[in-house]
Amino acid sequence: MSAQVTRRERLNEVMKGFKPTSGTNIGLWLDKYILDATHTDKESRALFAREVSAIDMSAEYDWFFKNWESYLREMDPACRKAKVGNRLAIGLGSEGVLETSVTLHRTYGVPYVPGSALKGLAAAFARQYCGPDWQIASDNFRVVFGDTESAGYVTFFDALYVPKSGLNAKALHFDVMTVHHRGYYEGKNQPPADWDDPNPVPFISATGEYLIALAAPEGCEAWRELAREILVSALENEGIGGKTSSGYGRMTMEAEPVDPEQQKAQALMLSIKAIPIEKLSSELGQQATALLSSQLPGKYKRQVAEYLVKRVNDAGGKQRKKFAEKPWFAEVERLLID
Repeated sequence: MSAQVTRRERLNEVMKGFKPTSGTNIGLWLDKYILDATHTDKESRALFAREVSAIDMSAEYDWFFKNWESYLREMDPACRKAKVGNRLAIGLGSEGVLETSVTLHRTYGVPYVPGSALKGLAAAFARQYCGPDWQIASDNFRVVFGDTESAGYVTFFDALYVPKSGLNAKALHFDVMTVHHRGYYEGKNQPPADWDDPNPVPFISATGEYLIALAAPEGCEAWRELAREILVSALENEGIGGKTSSGYGRMTMEAEPVDPEQQKAQALMLSIKAIPIEKLSSELGQQATALLSSQLPGKYKRQVAEYLVKRVNDAGGKQRKKFAEKPWFAEVERLLID
C-alpha cells in the first residue's frame, strides 16, 4: 500500500527551485509561499525574510501611484511627501507566517501607512501635547477626529509608498531585532542576567517617502490644516509604527512647494521694510510704483499693499498726512478694496 502524499508535499515537488522574480507580489509571497516546515527555524526564517525583501515591485505600481497622486491632489492640493528618517516598522505585530509582519498593499505588495494609523497618531499627539482644547471631550477633538457618535470632519488617506524613493530604490529591507532577555520580557519572573542567550528575530522594515494627504468638506479647510500641523509634528517627534523608541518611524515632511510669485511679493515687502524712517518719504513712492506696475496676482498685491500702508501708519500722523496727498497712495489703498 503506497503512502499517501499530502497537498503540501505535492506542492513542494512541483515548486521546487521556484524563485520570485521582479514584479512578484511581495505580500502574496510572504503570506502564502512557505514550502516546508524548515522555515520554522531561525536560520530559514532569516533567509526567507531576506528573499522577500529583495523582490522588486511591479512596474504597474508606478502607473497606479501616478493616478492615485493625481486623485489625491484634487482632494488636497497641499498634500506632500514624508520621508522616513531611518526605517519604518509598520504592522510589526500583525499576524504573519514569521514572528513579525509588515503592512503591505493588498494588490501591489508595497508598504504603506494606513490612514487609520495616521489618524490615531495625530489624535494621541493632540491629546498629549496640544492642551485642554484638544482633549477627547473638547469640540476641537470631536470636529477633527470624531467620537463614538459621529465621524470627524477630516479624512486621513492611506500614505502610499513613492516609487523608487527607498534606500537603493528599494522599499523593503531585511532587518533584525535582538531580544537579550526573553524570559524577562515574556513575564516568566526571570530577572535579566548577563548569561541570557540573545534571540535574533528577523523582520522586514521599510524606507523611502510616503504621500500624506488629508481632506475635509468645503468650508472646513482650516480644520484640515490644523490636523496637518498636528500630524507633521507627531511624525517628526513621535514616529509611527513599531520600535519608535529605537528611532524607527520618524518621518519628515518635505518643504512646501515654492510659489515664484509669492517670492516676488516677499522680496518687495523686504525692500519696503529696509527703507530707513528718514528716507521713507523719498523712497517709498518707488516701491509703490513697482507694486502698481507689477504683474503679481491680486492676493499677493493686496499683501504688499497692506504692508506698505501699515509702514505708513506706523510712521505717525504727520507722515500719514503727507503720503495721503500722493496720487500713488490712493491707488495702493484701492488694492485693499478690489
